[in-house]
Amino acid sequence: MQRLLRAFMVLVTVTATGGLAADIPVAASKLSLVAKYHHYVVGDEIQFVAKDPAVTKGSGVDPFQISVTFDVEYGKWHGKGQWFVLNGSMWSKNDPTAAMYSDPDAGGVLRQVRKTMIRPGRSLKLIAWSFDFQQINPDIVGPPNGPVYTSYCVTNGAETNCHCTAFSTCTYSHTGSGLHELGKMRCKQGVGDPTCRATCSDLVDQGATMLDGCSHLEWEKKDTAIGSGVDAANPHDVDNTYSWAGRCSLDASVLCQPSSAAAAFCASQTDGAVGCAECDPGQGTCDATVGGGVTTVWDWVAGLNAAGFGGHSDWRVPTDGTGQAVGSPTDGTPAELKSLADHRCLPPSEWCAGDALGPSVLAFGYGYWTSTGAGDFAVANFVGGSVGDLQVWVDQADYRSKDTAIGVRAVRSAP
Repeated sequence: MQRLLRAFMVLVTVTATGGLAADIPVAASKLSLVAKYHHYVVGDEIQFVAKDPAVTKGSGVDPFQISVTFDVEYGKWHGKGQWFVLNGSMWSKNDPTAAMYSDPDAGGVLRQVRKTMIRPGRSLKLIAWSFDFQQINPDIVGPPNGPVYTSYCVTNGAETNCHCTAFSTCTYSHTGSGLHELGKMRCKQGVGDPTCRATCSDLVDQGATMLDGCSHLEWEKKDTAIGSGVDAANPHDVDNTYSWAGRCSLDASVLCQPSSAAAAFCASQTDGAVGCAECDPGQGTCDATVGGGVTTVWDWVAGLNAAGFGGHSDWRVPTDGTGQAVGSPTDGTPAELKSLADHRCLPPSEWCAGDALGPSVLAFGYGYWTSTGAGDFAVANFVGGSVGDLQVWVDQADYRSKDTAIGVRAVRSAP
């Protein structure tokens, strides 16, 4: 995958010319994140080692024209960080055999990296201190939920090469509390990542939809102001709410769908979960507004597909993937809505989706439906935000009765 270099990287590496980056899958033997806190003193360290014949630094040989950006995507919501090695006098070498950098005073903002070494055709190494700027603290983030991705991008003159790795073998530990804490994450046996997930494109506003370049998910955007009122005729009104299922008019114990299209769509995405069928003749008609919503999420998404919203007819309800027992809180890392929290807002250093997603209701306990359910309940992902409706992040998840009316966002898998 080729992509434009990040704007921030161009700003801090003033002499770099930017351009397209080449992604190079490389095997890595070690990634270590250690966060230490002892009596108000922070002593954190990251180490990375890769040995692969594909390693390159480009053809440049000027030590004032080389810089490095090291990215880690933790594989868990709120898990993405960057470390910078600026160009300048601390590069002691940049020739065809190697490039070497050393900063004995590393530990402050934009001076986190203590040592880095690039040996073309052989290896990459990086040692950094401190977690004080756009970085991952394992004490806070916790254990990885899936693979951990890294990229080691070398800008050397007009060339940029990103060495990309995926680690599936990682261990995590956390000990102590209060004034004595130690968090560790150690990964080994990394393999080349041809998608370069750690530096993938962020959210792209496409007008009526938003494309997540990391997860390759396309999301429906809401297009009205929060609090402007419900508009059942507008399927993208942010104030509209929807139930997962309705109730049959003659037997309110039965969950149902109001149309054959909604029933078929619900059954196809959930393997025929409770609440996907229409009412039997003796059960009356399906009241899809019983919870105070416009209709069911399945009726709503079926309508989007019938209308070809955004030029597509494969919209669906997001999955959660946690599937814990009814009434038990999930772990806050939904399989698809999680992707919206994998993007850092610069500035400030918040993990969020930003305004490319459009308005989102951030009320406490509001929630957005997923397709994941158990019996009469389904999982709703709550959202939060720190600056009005512009920064949206997935906060937690819990089960709701399927006849509850809350929010929903349609999603599709983009190529």
